[in-house]
Amino acid sequence: MTLFFFLKVCEQSKLPKNVLDCGAGGKMPPLYVFRRCGFETCGIDASEEEIRKARIFCEHRGIDLNIEKGDMRDLPFGDLSFSFAYSHNTIFHMPKREIAASMKEMKRVLKRDGILYVNFLSVDDNEFGRGRKVGEGEFIQDECGGETLHSYFENDEPNQYFDGFDILVRQKRANEIKPFAPAGRKKAAVFLDYIAQKKHSEVSGSSINWTD
Repeated sequence: MTLFFFLKVCEQSKLPKNVLDCGAGGKMPPLYVFRRCGFETCGIDASEEEIRKARIFCEHRGIDLNIEKGDMRDLPFGDLSFSFAYSHNTIFHMPKREIAASMKEMKRVLKRDGILYVNFLSVDDNEFGRGRKVGEGEFIQDECGGETLHSYFENDEPNQYFDGFDILVRQKRANEIKPFAPAGRKKAAVFLDYIAQKKHSEVSGSSINWTD
């Protein structure tokens, strides 16, 4: 499952087409794909440099994806503001206690029946255990010439963050990539992908599909 699958789910929804990206910066902002499909877009990122890259991308195309500096743990939006929200390859760069706060914030700003996509790093990723351990499943690791926190999760561990959601899909996904691996060594990136719908009421039940 990729972000494009989440986009398809959003397009099939009857909710207004507005979406929030938590971790929206970078030289190829994913929000552009949503914009091209007619969504009203909004994004936050904690890094001024990543926001700068995203703005250069937007300037070259004459668009505004509405990406501003912001903190996932304290989103600058009112309750029930967005139909859809996601954090792609971002939330696992936080300590687990801060991930819990960020997930609560994304839930808060989602409309009733709003849909959320988040991916987490699996303990089956071959980088698990590398670097300096700072917490359970949490490691400071070298990445792109700097030190970055990576939080890793057991298969069912992220379920704790989805109180008040119906988990629609969860999937364990492995990518064979090489960008930061030593010469001749593949890096297997393994993710736990979730798509979940905010409950209209706390009474509804959950439907979980797990695929390896």
